[in-house]
Amino acid sequence: MLIVRDEGLVRRRKKIGQFASLLGLAILVSGMVVTWVAPRWGFSGTLVLYLPFLALLVGFILSNIGIYYTNRWGRSPRPDQVLDASLKGLGKEFKLYHYALRVPHVLLTPVGAMALVIKTEGGVYTVDGDRWRQRFSFGRLLRFMGQEGMGNPTREAQYQVDALRRFVNKRAPDLAEVPISAAVVFINDRVSLNVGETSVPVLRATKLKGHVRSWTEKPLSRKVLDQLQALFDEGSAPAGR
Repeated sequence: MLIVRDEGLVRRRKKIGQFASLLGLAILVSGMVVTWVAPRWGFSGTLVLYLPFLALLVGFILSNIGIYYTNRWGRSPRPDQVLDASLKGLGKEFKLYHYALRVPHVLLTPVGAMALVIKTEGGVYTVDGDRWRQRFSFGRLLRFMGQEGMGNPTREAQYQVDALRRFVNKRAPDLAEVPISAAVVFINDRVSLNVGETSVPVLRATKLKGHVRSWTEKPLSRKVLDQLQALFDEGSAPAGR
């Protein structure tokens, strides 16, 4: 399997996480120092009164941004690396694009393109149709800082399919009939999924390669597959985004 990854984007977002964490911590400490020092130095007034509260708010927000970016971009394995490992062993006719196209993760296969919606959350989830329910736990409350909201993953997957379809139709109208699908992939080992009938497959990362291989659409012709890969390669170049 071939892999295309925007390494520059990964490095930039890792640095954002580091910078936001340090800046948030510095602002929180500054607010504490002001609270302790101002009365002793005889400073008073509205600004001195409210400055620690402002520092607490801004520092808290920046710290959460830093935690989010660090969890997603600064720790190994990152979500894209988990996908790489999950799909390892697929042949050279498969090509995986990370952060290079209109949607974050796209797998090009001999029968079409697949948008992969990655979810990092743990817990117990029940999916019925496009409705999602998460079992309540106190651990979930303790881990809320820096976590993404679950939202509606199947709706997100459908949005990504539409975005990828618009990208293909705009740049290569003759490829408008190429199959484009999606899958919601959970990469957290501490997740339990109760999946009923869904419009989009929902699965764990360990099941992804089997799902890809079971895609039973008619294989694309060599010409169409080459055209689609050339389109994605052009779109993944810096000038194409």
